[in-house]
Amino acid sequence: MIKIFEGLSALSPFRKEKLISQAKCISKSIDSLDVKYLHILELNDELSPLENDEIASLLNYNKEYGQANPQGSTFIVAPRTGTISPWSSKATDIIHNIGISKVKRVERVSLVGVKGNVSSEELEQIKALFFDRMVEQ
Repeated sequence: MIKIFEGLSALSPFRKEKLISQAKCISKSIDSLDVKYLHILELNDELSPLENDEIASLLNYNKEYGQANPQGSTFIVAPRTGTISPWSSKATDIIHNIGISKVKRVERVSLVGVKGNVSSEELEQIKALFFDRMVEQ
């Protein structure tokens, strides 16, 4: 069983401005870009309302970065298939340590949105700005 918790913005204001600047070097047609975290939980059983609230509270970080609303052409950046990220290992341990054993694994991915009149070739170049090919896809 899979459950997805939406997170907040994955980008600090400084990092967001830097990425917009880099993306505009690829395509002047970019209106905006935004990135937010999604947390994907693999569950052994349905969460109780209390467990759901506790996990939602744990995964509500980066409050200083605010909300994100990826729009336009969207794509997901995730750890490479078949790997477990260090973030996943630590977050899963924390959830287990607060007594929630129904969570088999939690992984964090990024939902990226690029808004503007961008060609598919430009979008492919822009995608490369958002992930490390060695550990993400």
